[in-house]
Amino acid sequence: MSYNPYTLPRIERPTFTRDLESSNAPGEILSLTVRAPNTLDELHANSMANDAIRKYLTGEHELCSGGRPMEFPGLDADESVALSESLFQVAAFMEAMQVGGSKLQLETLVVIAARDPEMWDQLNGLLLEVQAGKRKRAQQKAD
Repeated sequence: MSYNPYTLPRIERPTFTRDLESSNAPGEILSLTVRAPNTLDELHANSMANDAIRKYLTGEHELCSGGRPMEFPGLDADESVALSESLFQVAAFMEAMQVGGSKLQLETLVVIAARDPEMWDQLNGLLLEVQAGKRKRAQQKAD
């Protein structure tokens, strides 16, 4: 019998839902459902980050005119925000690990990082929690 990936069962991955609140927006709740990313999610995040880097940092994206980076949506031109490859990579990873209906896109996550550092820190904490859980499950599987 030959290997047939179409007959394999779907791999279930645990999801986590967190309600986050920032003192910068009292009473407003950001509810996110995330799951530990697999290799496909990670590859997708890399593609999203590279796309954002080409659009907003290097100006090498096909939407850029004259090789100039595009203005970042949602941020004022006079806002002093240090856009970086690392920021785009983390935001892309955060977008890729979300599940469910209403997902925060990379651009929205970058605006959160720029305007609400408290919320950004909570999002990073959630990202670290999910990654730690993924490592723990991998270690348990190896033992």
